[in-house]
Amino acid sequence: MIANSSMSKNPIKVSGVSLVRISFDETNYKKIRQELDKSLLKVVDEVDIFYKNGIKTALIQNIYELYKKEILEKRKGNSIIPFDQFIIYIIYNEIKTNEILLIIYIDEKKEQDQFSKIFIHSRKVIRKLKLDSNDKKVAEFCNKTIEIPKLNKTNGIYTIIQKESNDRIKSLYLILRRLNSKINARISSLINSDDGLEIASKFTGPSNISENNEVIEFLQYLSVKVITNSLEKAKQIFDKFEEHNFIENSDYDIVVWRLKKDIILFYKIHNKVSLLSIVPIEKISIDKCVKEMEKIRTDILNILKL
Repeated sequence: MIANSSMSKNPIKVSGVSLVRISFDETNYKKIRQELDKSLLKVVDEVDIFYKNGIKTALIQNIYELYKKEILEKRKGNSIIPFDQFIIYIIYNEIKTNEILLIIYIDEKKEQDQFSKIFIHSRKVIRKLKLDSNDKKVAEFCNKTIEIPKLNKTNGIYTIIQKESNDRIKSLYLILRRLNSKINARISSLINSDDGLEIASKFTGPSNISENNEVIEFLQYLSVKVITNSLEKAKQIFDKFEEHNFIENSDYDIVVWRLKKDIILFYKIHNKVSLLSIVPIEKISIDKCVKEMEKIRTDILNILKL
C-alpha cells in the first residue's frame, strides 16, 4: 500500500499506455506451434484492449501483430522500439494459464531513460491482475499512477510513425534502386533473416519468377520485426534456403542460386536482416554484385538503426 501511495503522489509521465489481454487455447497453440516456427502467424487467439490512454487502437493492434510470435512463444519478456522522437516499450507476462497481459507504454525521448520506472509500474499492474483480475480496479490504478500531459504529441504519434516509416522506406528504396542499376538486378528485397518477412523491396523490371511487377510505393516500418504484405516469391525462395540450412549456417554470408534464367543472390548483411537480389544470367557479375552489396551494408544498417 505504501508503494502504491507513493506512486500515486509521483506518477510516471508517459505519452500513452495500453493494457491488452491475450487469450488463446493451449491445445490449439501446441498444434500450431510448428507453424509458428515457420512464421505462419495464424494463431486462434482473442485480443481484448481493456485499457488505453493516449494510444490509438490501430497502433496497439499493429504493435501486437509485430510481436505476436514472440509474445505467444516466450509468454514473459519485454522489448524496446526506439524512434527519433519517442520510444515504445512493451512488457508482457502470463498472468494465468492461456492468458497473457501485454502492456504498451509510449514515451517521448528524454535525457534520462525511465525504463526502470516503467518496469516497476508494469510489475505492479501484473501483480494486481494476478491477485484480483479486476479490470476496473487496474484501470483506476493506472489512472492514478500514470500522468499523460494534456498538451502532448499523443494524437500525432501514429502520424510520426508513418512519417518516419515513409522516410526510412524512401531511403531504402533509393539504395535498392541504385543497387539494381549497378548489378542489373530485376528485384532487390530486404527481408528479416529469421523469418523471411519483407522490410522493403524495389522492382526495376519483369522477372521470370515474379508474377507481380508493380513497384511497391509504401511499406510500413516500425522495427526490424516488421510485418507487411510480403513478396510471395521472395518468401518461397527464403523457405527453400531455410530448408537446405543455408540460413542457419553462419559459414554462408552469401548464397547464389540459379532458377531458370535468373540468378538469386542471398546476402546476409546482419544477423537480423538479409538482402535478396534477382539478376538475369546474361547480365550478372557475381563478383560485382557482392562488392556492391557490401558497399550499401553500412547505409542500410544505419537506416534500420542496427
